[in-house]
Amino acid sequence: MLGASATPPTGATPPSQLVFVSVADAHNEPSLAPAPASTATSEGGGGVARSLVSMFQRSSHPVTAAFHALFKVAAMVFYLTAGLFTSSFIIQFVVVVLLMAADFWTTKNVTGRIMVGLRWWNDLADDGSSTWRFESIDDPSLVSRLDSILFWNTMYLSCAFWAVFAFLALVTLNLENFMICAVCLTLTWSNLYGYFRCSKDAQTRLQQGVQRALARGAVAAFTSGWFSGQSSAAPPSAAPPTAPHAAPSHASSAPAAFAGGSLV
Repeated sequence: MLGASATPPTGATPPSQLVFVSVADAHNEPSLAPAPASTATSEGGGGVARSLVSMFQRSSHPVTAAFHALFKVAAMVFYLTAGLFTSSFIIQFVVVVLLMAADFWTTKNVTGRIMVGLRWWNDLADDGSSTWRFESIDDPSLVSRLDSILFWNTMYLSCAFWAVFAFLALVTLNLENFMICAVCLTLTWSNLYGYFRCSKDAQTRLQQGVQRALARGAVAAFTSGWFSGQSSAAPPSAAPPTAPHAAPSHASSAPAAFAGGSLV
């Protein structure tokens, strides 16, 4: 690199040619060029993974939250990568359906009760009719907002995943994959629908409880106000009438005598 000529000292003869400056040290300067796209992408993916792990760690029930997502993610990953391990449809079908069946039981009986305070089941009568049963926590404020977000969003994403891949399998006429996705979508949708109805039932009962409490408070306030108004509006009690004074007797000027508290 060609630089400016050096200034000669006082009294010295100026050099007859320009001074060349070494640029070997220029390579040691930090580069201002943007990072490669691959590095930025890897860092972004790592950031998303760390954020997800941090969310599960900050959960009130981290182990339960992890199992709530474990079987769902395992079924999705195996469905997408099963062709790398085996070409047998039977193995793919059995493994994916077993994972989703484990997820169905865990979500229905364990994670929903612990994470969001909800539980549902369906009773079948002898005549074939079914009855929905719902249970919910008495105080919804005890449910962590983060646990609720993890619970519902995980179920929404799982249901959307199987719905999308069932549609793609149907469009491409891949009946084997469509069968797998249809079974998984049925299991996921059943849990989502059951918990949705359970949540609505809990909200309805909470609103009814609040309305009953407000009605009881209004009746109590009206009753106490009515009685206090009646007591303040009542006239003062009249004094008992006094007997007229008897004329003094001139027969005797001796004072009256008491015997046993009665006048004789």
